[in-house]
Amino acid sequence: MLSNATLTLAQQLQPGLSALSSVRSDPLMLACLAVVLTALYLLAMPSTPRITHARDTVQLLVTQRDKHTRVSLAALVKSQCPSLKRPFYPTPLLFNGHMQTFWAAAISKMPDLRADYDREMLDLPDGGLVAIDWAPRFHTELPSNSPIIIMLHGLAGGSRETYVLDFVPHALKHGYRVAALNFRGCGGVEIQTPQLYSGSFTDDVRHIVKYIHQQNPLAPLVGVGFSLGANILMKYVGEEGKNCLLTTAVSVGNPFDLHIGLAFLHSTWIGKELYSKVMTQSLIQIYKKHQNRFEKSPNHPTHTGPIQTSKILNAKYLPDFDELATRRVFGFRSVSEYYRMGSSAQYIPDVAIPTLLLSDLDDPIAVREAIPVADVLQNPNIILAVTQRGGHLGWFEGIFAPKRWFPTPVIEYVNAVVQARQALPDHLQHKFVQQPHEAKKMHVHYGQTHNVLFPVHSKQPSHSKESHSIGGVDVGTMTDSSNAEAKKPVLKSSTFQTTDIHGSSVGKQSAFARIFKYLTFLSSGQSLEAQMLGRFVALVLTGCALLLSTKKYWANRKAISA
Repeated sequence: MLSNATLTLAQQLQPGLSALSSVRSDPLMLACLAVVLTALYLLAMPSTPRITHARDTVQLLVTQRDKHTRVSLAALVKSQCPSLKRPFYPTPLLFNGHMQTFWAAAISKMPDLRADYDREMLDLPDGGLVAIDWAPRFHTELPSNSPIIIMLHGLAGGSRETYVLDFVPHALKHGYRVAALNFRGCGGVEIQTPQLYSGSFTDDVRHIVKYIHQQNPLAPLVGVGFSLGANILMKYVGEEGKNCLLTTAVSVGNPFDLHIGLAFLHSTWIGKELYSKVMTQSLIQIYKKHQNRFEKSPNHPTHTGPIQTSKILNAKYLPDFDELATRRVFGFRSVSEYYRMGSSAQYIPDVAIPTLLLSDLDDPIAVREAIPVADVLQNPNIILAVTQRGGHLGWFEGIFAPKRWFPTPVIEYVNAVVQARQALPDHLQHKFVQQPHEAKKMHVHYGQTHNVLFPVHSKQPSHSKESHSIGGVDVGTMTDSSNAEAKKPVLKSSTFQTTDIHGSSVGKQSAFARIFKYLTFLSSGQSLEAQMLGRFVALVLTGCALLLSTKKYWANRKAISA
């Protein structure tokens, strides 16, 4: 009976196999197939970065033809960063943000021996411990004024994360020294005090930057942060303002607003049940390695609640872990307060050094709704570059051997700023950056390192009447997070709740009206979805035309052979 079924299946597949063998034996058909596949890829996949900045960016003092002149930061980036003007072509099989993110996670599990670091352990004022992994090795001879790139890893990461290792060779090739940080409990660093690594805590970065500056007073310092490390970096830069010791900073895949990001993450099944759970387990593993340190001090004076190991080890989602561990260790009254105070979005207005923010619109973790576009438009020190695709710390390009794209634009930007500053005589380097005459004063802060907090309400005032968008997609900010047309996701975790602004059925449109409105929105031609729909229709029509022409071609060949 099985043989009969196999024979029947073979008979059904015979026409398709015959057609396939005909295509393989016909060079013309193979060429047509290659052209079609290439056209599909070129039509659907290119992602040219969208650049956003203030109307008047800071003026930088540069040397041109032995003369000193001022050029704007935007003009410098435009002339010195060609990769930000060319399309980024994602790997065809990694066609959306999830696939890019999955591949980034997959290669992170592969053994990699490319890192060749010298590790320096640094004691912190409170007794904590961090590690600085230096490249090239200490015995390498470099000038004392060689610039140093300080790299901040993401959640539960370290200096051996693939996104760090992919960038290090680019930095070394251009003559930079790399100081890849490993925060408390990360990258093999033992926790010495009952304190974890946190997205809101910048004192460790502040101490590390001061230490590196003291040891290398002639070297320009550059900060490059990834994911949660980018959030910490931008929070630190905003807190320091004009006193920041960094020459420039780069933020890659920054979540910006932890409150908004987690809300949108938990609004989808894959975000809550996959991403949130995986990240929670990585934090639990760090805690588990050092749980004895916390069990010895379950009621530490700086903690705002008891640390209960049994509950922490059973946490399912990020808000659960942050409620049971992070917010208590760092003295926050609630996990919501931790997310608000730990978000770097509120410090973007205070950034006072040239800065590049690199994000993408299909990042499933650092969501586009949290990108603070309105604040970028008001800060002359910031360049925001956004691609349509890239995933979370992915940006893989190439077909057979995918490689990350982001190291190229990042090193181009760093070169543009650092080399312009180093080309100046020593007595002029302090005049490198000139703020616009109408530069706004810094925000008012509580103390030195905390911004004014505004609780998240169900209805927040509009930031301005002007609509800010990237690639046709409206992007929310911390002060303008409630889009009138968007559904506000609600966290389902028992430890973290937000207000559902759609809790009442009053004023809701009918299903037909919503569908009609969505189709009208798609056909408007202004949104990313509209562009994708147009491309899809074009591909369908092209495919139909090719199918008809192919059918006619085979019919003619059959007639000739007959």
